[in-house]
Amino acid sequence: MIGMLFRSQLRNVLRSRWVYVHAGFFAVLGETLYQAGGSAAGMQVAMMNIVLIVLPLIAIVYGAIYVHGAREFYEVLAAQPVRRRDIFVSSYIVVGGALAGCYILGAGIPLAVHAETCADVASAAMLVAAGALLTLVFTAVAFAVAIGIHDRARAIGAALMLWFYFSLLYDGIVLYLFYALSDYPAEPFALAFTFLNPVDLARIALTMQFDVSALMGYTGAVFEQLFGTGLGLAAAFAALLLWAGVPFLIAQRLFTRRDF
Repeated sequence: MIGMLFRSQLRNVLRSRWVYVHAGFFAVLGETLYQAGGSAAGMQVAMMNIVLIVLPLIAIVYGAIYVHGAREFYEVLAAQPVRRRDIFVSSYIVVGGALAGCYILGAGIPLAVHAETCADVASAAMLVAAGALLTLVFTAVAFAVAIGIHDRARAIGAALMLWFYFSLLYDGIVLYLFYALSDYPAEPFALAFTFLNPVDLARIALTMQFDVSALMGYTGAVFEQLFGTGLGLAAAFAALLLWAGVPFLIAQRLFTRRDF
């Protein structure tokens, strides 16, 4: 049954032009950055900064719009002898997988084309992997918000506010708190704040690969100092998986209890 649900929803998603625009955007962006920067390493660093802002925005907005757009579809399925858990899981796999797959395809094409000029192929692979994980994280957050808030406009507004918080506002709040607590040891707080933001976790994982310490910020420097490169990467990616899992479980619980 879940296979049938998966195929049905996949056809609906693939009819949307936005998934193809998503892939094309990152393919054109990567090639443009390479031509402008003249090196694969410069293209990767520039793309990293764009990926950390654009990918969460696309995932959280598209996910929220998809859930509310499929409301009638969910209502029909909920009246059938189909487990709600299967409906939700198939929806998340289709949306998250489509967005992550389009990103991997779009970003992977220019990185693969210029792989022979890249000094470290592992850093390019890490950029693709971190972006895909970040897509799954914010797709799960979008599902939790859209299922929890019945009004479409309010749900999209809440999703945008969460993106603004994690991508832009969070670092400013952390810097202010460090300034306010400058008389106290800040390292434990910095480490805790790092795990509370998936965008920061992705940024740290990537900058540890690119060895661009100036982009890591205070929390990233503390993270690398305490964990080191290998253990730090494992901890960052494990935390990103947890960030994808917790909103997923919350959204699934809300979906199974929702009165359609």
